[in-house]
Amino acid sequence: MGRQVLDRLTSSARFVIAAALLPLVALAAASVVMVCSAAIGSPVWGPQDETLPEAVALQDRGEIARQIALGADPNRPGRVRPGMMDNEALTLTPLEAAVGIGRPDLVRLLRSLGAVPSAGEVRSLRCYADARESEARDALVDLSPEPWPDCRDVTLPNRR
Repeated sequence: MGRQVLDRLTSSARFVIAAALLPLVALAAASVVMVCSAAIGSPVWGPQDETLPEAVALQDRGEIARQIALGADPNRPGRVRPGMMDNEALTLTPLEAAVGIGRPDLVRLLRSLGAVPSAGEVRSLRCYADARESEARDALVDLSPEPWPDCRDVTLPNRR
C-alpha cells in the first residue's frame, strides 16, 4: 500500500516531503550529539559549574548578573580554567578577571553589582592592570584616592 502511494508521487512532491523531513532529521542528530556529549562529561552547551570569574573571563554579562542575583559573592575568588585567560588555571576575583582581560565596562558592572575591593586588593588590581597593560586601568582610578602604587613589592593575582 505504502509503495503504491510513493509511486504515485511526483518528483516535486517527493522533494517537498524530503525538505520537510530534513529539519526533523537534523534535530534528531543534534539531540543524539547533545545526549552523548553530556553522558561523557563534556556537554555541548558548556559546563554547568561556571564560576563568576569564568563568566567575567568569557565576558558573559548575563551570566555575571544571573550568578550575583542568585547569591554569588562578587568579591570571592574562584577558579578560571586554563585557556580562558591564560595557559594555566588561575584563582581570581571577578574584578581581577575583568582587569586581566582589559574590560573597564565589566569592572564598572561588577562594582555596580556589589564588588568592593579592600585597600590591599585595590593596590593589587592597579598593579595587575599595569602588568597586563590593561585597558581597565582607567576604571580603577576611582577605587581609591590613594596615589597609584609602586608595584615592586605587590603580589599580582596571577602569581599567588
